[in-house]
Amino acid sequence: MFRLLNFLWPSNSEKVEEENANNTPPLLIDQQQLESLSQLQQLLEVKEQQLSEREAKLIKQEELLKEEERRIRQLFSELSGRPSLDNDQQVVNLNIGGKIFTTSLATLKSVNDTFFTGYFNNHFDPIIVPLSNNNSLYDIAYFIDRPSEHFQLVLNYLRGIDIKQKIENLSNNDLDNFIEEVVFYQITPIFDILPRRGIKLLKSKYDGIDYLDYVQFDKEYCSSKIQLDSPTIARKLGKSCNFDSCVLAMQTPTNSFKVKLICSCQDAMIGFAPKSLDLDHSFSKCGYYLYCANGNLYSQRRDGRDVYVNSRIIDGSIIECELKDGNISFIVNGTNYGIAFKDIPHAPILCPAFCLCDGGSTIELLDE
Repeated sequence: MFRLLNFLWPSNSEKVEEENANNTPPLLIDQQQLESLSQLQQLLEVKEQQLSEREAKLIKQEELLKEEERRIRQLFSELSGRPSLDNDQQVVNLNIGGKIFTTSLATLKSVNDTFFTGYFNNHFDPIIVPLSNNNSLYDIAYFIDRPSEHFQLVLNYLRGIDIKQKIENLSNNDLDNFIEEVVFYQITPIFDILPRRGIKLLKSKYDGIDYLDYVQFDKEYCSSKIQLDSPTIARKLGKSCNFDSCVLAMQTPTNSFKVKLICSCQDAMIGFAPKSLDLDHSFSKCGYYLYCANGNLYSQRRDGRDVYVNSRIIDGSIIECELKDGNISFIVNGTNYGIAFKDIPHAPILCPAFCLCDGGSTIELLDE
């Protein structure tokens, strides 16, 4: 009787065993397939070894080709009388207008797409002047028929030396001559460190140059409450009257700028500040400003009680600001009011800064 019942209604354990047996996955790979996979793996290993051997042969052939190229250059040098420059670390003598400058080929080619990258890549036929009876690289100079007075500045820039202060100290005539040499040697990154008067000279002499950097507002340092109608026009949005909207000018700092008060600028602040300025909050503890409402001075040093212009600066006025020798001064509508702030620290670097209070307040940066 019990056997019949177990047959008709098997126990739970028997059901589980039966289900497990039914769910067991079939053997997917038989012995023959395993042998085929093993053979395939061996074949791949053989191919990999062959590729490695071929790669080694190609590397050796490349080395032989480089050596052959070096020999051909040397032969060409001997036949033409022109020395061969095999690597960028070789010492090079330049005869610039009769004066010898010594540097490395790597230095001369440190900036791409210049006169020197073309000159030493056989794009020109260089003039070689012997320094002695020997015909080695150390006893010849490459002659370039240009003035030598400002080439040291050009060469120092290629060496990675900061020449910005030396450029700023040049007289207008020397700066003009220096710019001519920069244009000739096509070292255009130097234009980024020219002072404002240098950019004006560049603009007046080379009208086709399109990489001039004029004074303009920096959208990366602009309050969310200010809209830039153009690179030189800034306007405060809304109707609020709070000192909570600042904007800095220039991608790179400048020592002077000129701004026109277009409209609703009765409470505008004009001056210099570091890039750490909080653009949406209080400005008076960061920077140096002239306050248009009364012509007084504000800064982290002064609270606005220092009289400077001694009158309201109205819309339509033009304010010129200059930072020179650690002093800040302002010129309002052509009148120079002298030094406003003295002994400004060299760090941090200051940029033109503007704080607009009233909604609709609009200012425009002018080309000096």
